[in-house]
Amino acid sequence: MDELTGYKRADGSIGFRNHLLVMPLSGCQMTIAQRIADAVDGATVFAHPHGCDFQAGDFDLFAHTLERFALHANVGGVLFLAMGCAQGLTLHLPSKVRKSGRSVETINTQQAGTGELVSEGTRIAGGMVAQFERQERV
Repeated sequence: MDELTGYKRADGSIGFRNHLLVMPLSGCQMTIAQRIADAVDGATVFAHPHGCDFQAGDFDLFAHTLERFALHANVGGVLFLAMGCAQGLTLHLPSKVRKSGRSVETINTQQAGTGELVSEGTRIAGGMVAQFERQERV
C-alpha cells in the first residue's frame, strides 16, 4: 500500500502542499501581490478587493477569513503586504500566523514604488520558498 506523506505543522496540522501565500491586507495592493506570486514558483496570491472601508461587523469577518486562509494546513508561510488603512490587520494577523510556526514576512507597501516593492517581495518570497524546499515530508 502506498503511503501519504505531508508537512507537519507546529500547530499539529499536516499539509500535503507547502504554498507561500502572498496576502495583501488591502485590495489596493493586488497588482503588487499578483506580480510577486507570478514571479515565484510555489507562491500563490490570496485575491480580494477589500481592506479599507467596512461596516460594523464586516471587518471581523474579513479578518477571520484572512486568518483561516493563512493558517490552512497547505500554507507553509505568508508574505503580507501591509499599508496604513489595514492597521488592525497589520498589528494582529502576522503575529497570529507566526505563533502557528509558519514563516511570516511583512512588506509595508507605502515605503516604495511598485517596481521596487515587486523586486523586494520577489526576493523575500523566493527565500521563503527555498526554506520550504528544505523541509522534509513526514
